[in-house]
Amino acid sequence: MHYLIEHKLDLSVFHPKYRNDATGRLAYDPAILLKIILFAYSKGITSSREMQWCCETTIIFKALTCDTVPHFTTLASFVSRHADEIEALFEQVLLVCHEQGLLGNELFAIDGCKMSSDASKEWSGTFKELGEKREKLRGLIRYHLMEYYARDEAETEADLDRGIRRAKMTTSKGTIQGYNGLATVDKKHQIIIDAQAFDEGQEHQTLQLVMRTVESRFKKLGMAESIYQKGTIVTADIGFANPMWPTVSHQRRHGEPMSK
Repeated sequence: MHYLIEHKLDLSVFHPKYRNDATGRLAYDPAILLKIILFAYSKGITSSREMQWCCETTIIFKALTCDTVPHFTTLASFVSRHADEIEALFEQVLLVCHEQGLLGNELFAIDGCKMSSDASKEWSGTFKELGEKREKLRGLIRYHLMEYYARDEAETEADLDRGIRRAKMTTSKGTIQGYNGLATVDKKHQIIIDAQAFDEGQEHQTLQLVMRTVESRFKKLGMAESIYQKGTIVTADIGFANPMWPTVSHQRRHGEPMSK
């Protein structure tokens, strides 16, 4: 990880946001933050707080960071503020894998998994639906204020107890709010060549988009002008099938465009 970031990757895209020589506290080197985040991800650690704890307690993290401990908010902000730069970094890693002969380009496998998020089910919906919920909450606020005033004026403990019981509210349970994460993996060494998150549970609408992204990335990096015309096989489960359009293999055999 250290060698890759220090000697193989161009991190200049991160530097403009971290130049504060004139004012403010010195920023952490983007290379150090990337080492923490990427190594943590490789170990299944995605919590910024846990990353900070690892920097304080784990010898490998201490070595990678030169014994510095960035605050968890610094780590979280780095990830959230650099979406485009991180995608460019992913492409650099993919190019390194290609140069090292780690990609076979013979078979790509696409699959997905549902990932929960911190989104609230109660606050998901259209603007109209959210507006209706807001009005209901305003009504509840008025109601509970009146209950509060009534409890203030309660003459006995029994009256107070009845008021408390009426104030209890039930919560809803149901499906988890989240994303559909799709990954495309090269067969030779199980290297991920594309990863995206969609806000749709159905996968049949995403297959062509994922395949076009892979094709354009290989072309952009100069790895293949048209990766599928070189005989690369793409596999996906039945969840990606869509009866409304021909199969991709049919399109490729007959030279039809992917957008059809």
